[in-house]
Amino acid sequence: SLGFPVVADAAEAQWQEMLAQFGTMLDGMSPLLADKEGSEGKMLVAGPMVDKASAIELCARMDKVGVPCEPVPFAGQPVPLLN
Repeated sequence: SLGFPVVADAAEAQWQEMLAQFGTMLDGMSPLLADKEGSEGKMLVAGPMVDKASAIELCARMDKVGVPCEPVPFAGQPVPLLN
């Protein structure tokens, strides 16, 4: 999961912002929305990744630039697109 908890309506905007800032790290990935345990918010899940090691490496790079990141299964609902 990437970033801070978001409401579903803000997820597309957050994903676009992440792509603008970190596009090379997220190249070829798509976002899903997953429930965040203990929170009303949702989490962006980027993927799919080749394997867990790749997810751990991506999270290490995202953490270095100040984006919370945690390897999780690539599962969730599609991100609602902005109109």
